[in-house]
Amino acid sequence: ELVRRVLALWWSGVAAGLSIGFSVVAKAILAANLPDAPWTPVIDSLGYLVGFLIVILGRQQLFTENTQTAVLPAMQRGQLVWWITLLRLWMIVLSANVVGCAIFAAFTSFTGVLGTDVRNAVIVISEQMMQKPPMEKFLAGIMAGWLIAALVWMLPSSEGNEFIVITLMTYLIAAGVFNDVFAGTFEALFLFFEVRADLAAAVFSLFLTTLLGNVTGGTVLFAVIAYAQVRDEIDESK
Repeated sequence: ELVRRVLALWWSGVAAGLSIGFSVVAKAILAANLPDAPWTPVIDSLGYLVGFLIVILGRQQLFTENTQTAVLPAMQRGQLVWWITLLRLWMIVLSANVVGCAIFAAFTSFTGVLGTDVRNAVIVISEQMMQKPPMEKFLAGIMAGWLIAALVWMLPSSEGNEFIVITLMTYLIAAGVFNDVFAGTFEALFLFFEVRADLAAAVFSLFLTTLLGNVTGGTVLFAVIAYAQVRDEIDESK
């Protein structure tokens, strides 16, 4: 991934930003068609799987996946050029994901394609997320970052069970009400286009705090520990 061309990374990142919005939309579809009961979130959280299944099985570039996998070669080699290459990857994918989220949020808001009930459910889900205090968003972002990094770490050894692994880990993110920055970005931008939130709140209260949490959980914690676990084996294989 570190050596892929800019345009390939960019369009894959835009596609991932578009796709991740389906996690929120699918959850809203279930919520809109279920009764208002204490067990409803347990069921409608299944919708959250959809966007991640599209992104991961479709091999699209989502920033919260790269926070773990792409940092390992840089940590192993240590040269400045690899850290610069890592930063290049992150910046391209991060900006592309945001653009994809914005396009999908604008499309679903302005066209009315979701229908009244589902649109209202998206608004409720999004407002519940936005109402969290910044520190809670940051801590929930750490949990989501850790789970996504663990998911990526486990995929190579899943041996045909990728669907089950993705389902389990992303369901935990939804059921635990943890925050993925790009599902959250879609929600915040959807509220912005619906004139229910301002852009400053979307950027500072949600995007930056959740992004920092995801990177902390996925890179600072999980990737460093994972690298420490396999460092001796990597050194012996050189």
